[in-house]
Amino acid sequence: MKKILIPIIAMFIASCNTETKNNKEENNSSSEANNHVKEIKDFIPENWKVVQQVNGDLNKDNVEDVAIVIQNTDKNNIILNKEMGVDTLDKNPRTLIILFKDASTNGYKLAVQNNSFILSHEEPEMSDPFSNIVIEKGVLKI
Repeated sequence: MKKILIPIIAMFIASCNTETKNNKEENNSSSEANNHVKEIKDFIPENWKVVQQVNGDLNKDNVEDVAIVIQNTDKNNIILNKEMGVDTLDKNPRTLIILFKDASTNGYKLAVQNNSFILSHEEPEMSDPFSNIVIEKGVLKI
């Protein structure tokens, strides 16, 4: 189990690191204030839905942070399946968002956003690759 878990964690960290660098490069012109938002819903783009949201302290500051998996709601990516497997297949992309809460402002700051780590359900004969996220003892488990 550990042999499988370590490569998965390494891939996630590398993927998050790449996304974070890309996001920083894209957002260099935006101000720091744009990253602090009072409400979690402000981080959810229009036409996206929350698949799951969990709370827990991820940065060891004794303040509950938030991890969210969101999914686009584009109806063109929801396919009716007439073959074996599920009746409808939602191929919309999913995104993992991690928000750190700032106790002094009571707002949230975007810590990580990864647009590729949470896989969408692509094959009707197979189970959905995403089941849930959990925060246990300061660790996000996917």
